[in-house]
Amino acid sequence: MLMFRGEATQGSVLGRQQIIEESAASIRLGEISDLTWNSKKRRDKNINAYLTISSHIRIFITAASYLTQEFLQAQVYISKPSTFIISFYKPFMLNKMATPSILSFSVLRRHHIFIEHKRRVSTTSNSTLLQKFYQNNVLDRYISKDASKITLRQLVMFGRNLTEAKLISSANYVLNELHVRLAHRIRDFQHLPYICGTNPYMGKVYNMYWMSFDEFRKFPKVTNLEENFKMCEMFIKNMKAHSQVIPLLGMGISECVGLVDMKLIDNFMNRMLMTRLSRRTLVEQHIELSKSFVQNSGYINTVLPPTKAQVVGKVDTHCIISKLIYECGAKVQRIFEDKYDIMPGTSPQIIVEGDVDSMIMCVIDHIEYIIFEVLKNSVKHTIQTAIKNHGDATDDFSLLDFDPIHVTVCQSKSTITIRISDRGGGIPPAIYSQIWTYCSEYKAQYLSNFNKIKEMQAKINDNVNVSLGFGLPMSKVFANYWGGDVEVYSLPGYGVDTYIRLPRLGNVAENPAIEDSLIAIK
Repeated sequence: MLMFRGEATQGSVLGRQQIIEESAASIRLGEISDLTWNSKKRRDKNINAYLTISSHIRIFITAASYLTQEFLQAQVYISKPSTFIISFYKPFMLNKMATPSILSFSVLRRHHIFIEHKRRVSTTSNSTLLQKFYQNNVLDRYISKDASKITLRQLVMFGRNLTEAKLISSANYVLNELHVRLAHRIRDFQHLPYICGTNPYMGKVYNMYWMSFDEFRKFPKVTNLEENFKMCEMFIKNMKAHSQVIPLLGMGISECVGLVDMKLIDNFMNRMLMTRLSRRTLVEQHIELSKSFVQNSGYINTVLPPTKAQVVGKVDTHCIISKLIYECGAKVQRIFEDKYDIMPGTSPQIIVEGDVDSMIMCVIDHIEYIIFEVLKNSVKHTIQTAIKNHGDATDDFSLLDFDPIHVTVCQSKSTITIRISDRGGGIPPAIYSQIWTYCSEYKAQYLSNFNKIKEMQAKINDNVNVSLGFGLPMSKVFANYWGGDVEVYSLPGYGVDTYIRLPRLGNVAENPAIEDSLIAIK
């Protein structure tokens, strides 16, 4: 697409035109041949801009005034077959001393002809969203720092024999890490193509990140327990607010399909989700330690000896993986028994075999999510394949003979591998190439379902009756975060084998790629 940004003062023609991005696809839509800004004083005090193009297209318009600190309403009128007139009904109040306002045009294949943003953008720094995109030197000193990588074993060792001094030290460590990790993600937003920045869903997430960054940055150094608990309350409030982030990102990228390079969006989403996971791990671990400290009157692990405590904060040091598989499998079976009106106990059987007594040090929520998403796919397609092949013979799907799903667990000295095998018909080759992406043409049909979801924690108690297209990519992110991986092998017409590989000793640091900048891949 062709995108122009113009700056103008009173009575002038458009002061500057800058081509931000151009693609071959935009040439077929129509070439912009003329763009004129008219800010002469008129009786109605409207400000008009004239955009002449060579063919009919739709226009996405954003306008912001640094002076009024507002986004203004814009409407598009067609005066001639090839001319659009854009009129802003609230004047910019330009004068000789005014700061130039910004008007931006984007030639798109999708979007409504007009978009209303007639509202004040409220932030802790009392500046507009657009200003924060281009005036954010405060980020620089945090961007220059790297996140301090941690391991699960470090979290466990620090959480045992916890004292007040260690808890306060943990509070300040978490606070400092949040500054750095949020700053990197804000900078990633700023290096997305401009069209992503003008998307209202992406803009809302950006604004939420900035507000949290600003609030954390201004929170004073923790020196006592009372301040620590105030900080925990701040964390809980922010986590609740940020439960909207994944649905908002899903809606945002759904509107960018076909307009932005898919690889760039995938890299952006992987970093967003992985560092979101990293921040929540730190915050939830600290909150759990703080709760335990109070519940045990200042002493942690009083029931078991310090070296034998199984759960420290959010970390389970001796999680039996087969037990987790059975629990996730039972939940998946109940979901699809309800969905397809199948009698309890007659859905596809889940058989666990191999090293069933294997144990792993992990955050339960993370491993649950991976196993749950993979089993959900296997059970769903096993049922659908049976209905497709034999459903005409009966109205009672409970009578169908479903193929079992085999889960094999293998343990080495440092790794656990879980293979989940089904006979659900496999994945068509055209779809198989898109299973790890967030925003392909195939995934677009599912992304719109984020409209139905207000909150999403990326845990197994999320809304599972709606297909979103994020399950496998997010499972891979969860595994990659602690140095593991998820791989899918399909035999079209037969079934799928999914391999989940996870470090089991807790001695692998967070994925070192989590703070890579998008600048390097653009």
